[in-house]
Amino acid sequence: MASSFKTDDPATSWIRINQLGYLPAGSKVAVWATKAETLPTVFQLRDSETSKVVFSGKVGKSYGKYGPFNQLLRLNFSTVKTPGSFYLKCGNAVSPVFKIGHDVYAGAADFGLR
Repeated sequence: MASSFKTDDPATSWIRINQLGYLPAGSKVAVWATKAETLPTVFQLRDSETSKVVFSGKVGKSYGKYGPFNQLLRLNFSTVKTPGSFYLKCGNAVSPVFKIGHDVYAGAADFGLR
């Protein structure tokens, strides 16, 4: 019996973020990693509630192969100072939601214990 469900293609790219979040005036860099060969040239920071693009930037230089990944890129969005909840999109990869805010490190010790 054939399944009527279509499975999605397995993920080949991921975005690593600071899961605690980022301070408004601090450095804000994420890492895009892929098992594929094709590299994106831009990335987007999107509002998590509206999906509206609030920042678009060029990816950094390729850092080449690392572990199981064929390529690594840095995604620098340090110029964004506005607090809120966001996610990054680069190629087909989407990051988890994270915050930019003055209180992102409040409760950091408890977060580490989870």
